[in-house]
Amino acid sequence: MLDFLIIGQGIAGTALSRALLERGATLRVIDQDSPYTASHAASGMCNPITGRRLVKTWQAEALFPFLKTYYHALAQSLSADFWREMEIFRPFDNLRQYNDWQVKKDLPSWQAFIQAQTDLQAYAPYLDLPYEGWRTQQALHVNAPLLIAAYRQFLQSRGLWQAAHFRYEDLRLRPEGVIWQGITARRVVFCEGARVVRNPWFGHLPFRPDKGEWLLIEIPSAPPLSEAIKKGVFLIPVAPHRFLVSGTYQSREALHYLPTMTSRQYLSQELKKFLKMPFRILEQRAGLRGATKQRRPLMGLHPRFPALALFNGFGTKGLSLAPYLAEMFADFLMDKGPIWPEVDIQHYQIDESA
Repeated sequence: MLDFLIIGQGIAGTALSRALLERGATLRVIDQDSPYTASHAASGMCNPITGRRLVKTWQAEALFPFLKTYYHALAQSLSADFWREMEIFRPFDNLRQYNDWQVKKDLPSWQAFIQAQTDLQAYAPYLDLPYEGWRTQQALHVNAPLLIAAYRQFLQSRGLWQAAHFRYEDLRLRPEGVIWQGITARRVVFCEGARVVRNPWFGHLPFRPDKGEWLLIEIPSAPPLSEAIKKGVFLIPVAPHRFLVSGTYQSREALHYLPTMTSRQYLSQELKKFLKMPFRILEQRAGLRGATKQRRPLMGLHPRFPALALFNGFGTKGLSLAPYLAEMFADFLMDKGPIWPEVDIQHYQIDESA
């Protein structure tokens, strides 16, 4: 009997399976390798300061010092080059934003995440800077598809990965655990992203999947750039003259896995608002994310069936949140520690009348 059956090998399933293996657990990962998941469409930025109002990411002080060590160790163990430190240059949109930042930059709690002294000459070819700008420190860029592929190869080499479309009706609950297609395990952990809305055991949780899209563009005249630029949308350097363009856009269209012309136009138009150089679009990708209404991940054991566990709801922050919380959840699953109350699904009651 295995200790765990993990459903889904996106960012969440990758981080959790690694954490459990490091603790000596036995497991198998089940994944159908869909090209339309959030992991395949993630732009890859781990950003400690977000939004136009410059708000620190939830638990930033705990997460970001950990992330650098985590991804460095994982890349070395997989012999894969999928991440790098990448500061984010943020030009001020207006004088009010500049004045607000002048107050925040002197707060001790912000000192680890900002770089006030910035050489603006590096960005002058890309955009005009009437109000100057600043840089976010401790930010990272992760090539999520490359990470997922490298870790899958690691699992496959040890017989721990299985390609399959998981059907809920095939899972059997038993007093000692679960059975699925002849595999017995003490517990099954669902790390299935947006597909969680179809899960018959966790329908009482406040999931609200959303969609992410990005463009891969070429800027033939672009000089070298080592930082990302954030002005409405992200402009992320990934290769000489090539950049990812990503941003948050809430479409009124029904959620589906395919790229849309609406998002393509939105990202292009937002980029043209500041980029001074011509570009051409090479590729567009889209994927659905397992997000929640309260913008917090969810994890824990089913209140009725403790053999069923959940690790989901990371939204746009999967690459930032999943590694740290996977360590915490792995300890919890191995009876070695608690999980934060604000992410514990035990707080959500099942509707008895449903």
